Amino acid sequence: MPPPVSFDREQIVQTALAIVEEDGMNSVSARMVAGRLNSSTQPVYSWFKSVAELRRQVLVRAVALLGQYIARPHTTRTFLNVGVGIALFAKDHRELYRALFLENHPDGDIIREFHASINEIQDQDSRFTGNSAAVRRRMINKMWIFSHGLATLVCANLMTDDSADYILDSLNDFGSAVVAAEISRAVEGG
Repeated sequence: MPPPVSFDREQIVQTALAIVEEDGMNSVSARMVAGRLNSSTQPVYSWFKSVAELRRQVLVRAVALLGQYIARPHTTRTFLNVGVGIALFAKDHRELYRALFLENHPDGDIIREFHASINEIQDQDSRFTGNSAAVRRRMINKMWIFSHGLATLVCANLMTDDSADYILDSLNDFGSAVVAAEISRAVEGG
C-alpha cells in the first residue's frame, strides 16, 4: 500500500486561494480543496478547525497580495498609489476583490485593519501632515468611497477603459478635488 499523501498548511491555503480566484469564495469547501489535491478532507481538517478558518486565511493572503499592489510605485505620490493599487488589484484578481470587499462575511476586522494601514500611509505623506487628523480622515474616507467605487466598476468589467493610465488619471482628478475641498473647508473652519 502506498504511503498516505500529506499536504502542508501552505499547500492547502494556496489551493483554496486558487479556488477563490477561479470560482469565488463560496466555492471553497474542504471537499473542493481535497479534490484539487487528490486527497481526502483529512489534511484540510488537520490544519484547519473549520472551512471558515481556511477562508479567513485566504482573506489574509488576499490582503497581503493587495498590499503588494498598493506598495507599487505607480506614481511618486504614495497616497495615490493606494487607490491605483486597489483598482488594479480588482482588475487582476476580480474574485479576490469580491471576496474582500463585496461579500458579506464575518471577517470585517481584516478589512478594518487594512483601512487602518491606509490611514497610516496617508499620515506619513508630507502633503497632508499639516492638516488635522479630522481633515485627513475625511479625505481618506472620501477617497475610500471613490477608489472602491471605481475598483468595483473595474471588477465588474463595467469600464470601457480600465487601463492603468485611465485609473490613475481618474483617481488623480477626483483626489485633487477632494484634497482642495477639504483644505478649503478646514480653512473656513468647517
